[in-house]
Amino acid sequence: MAHFLGGRLVRVVWCEFKSESGHWKKAHLLLSTDAKLTPEQIIEAYGERWSIESMFNQLKLSRGLKEAWQQTRQTLHRWVHLALVGYGLIQLLGYLDDQTVRQLCCHSP
Repeated sequence: MAHFLGGRLVRVVWCEFKSESGHWKKAHLLLSTDAKLTPEQIIEAYGERWSIESMFNQLKLSRGLKEAWQQTRQTLHRWVHLALVGYGLIQLLGYLDDQTVRQLCCHSP
């Protein structure tokens, strides 16, 4: 039972990860509010989560999301949706190997 989650039942998994250089990093504690998951499923879900973390980091640090707390809720939702659509389009275009995309890149960074 997690005290800080109002006594909610959680599954706790201790795990260690290897760095790219092959050294073990310090142990991490993973919590899942879905107590039916096995430890392996929790670790896999945690690993899948990291595929979007770079997007959130870029939104926060280079796209101005860290100032979002100053906006009204409706303005924030509109801004986040527009920023994410723009970010997603740029990412998708980056994966295309197309002459049209290369021509667009000549005009913009």
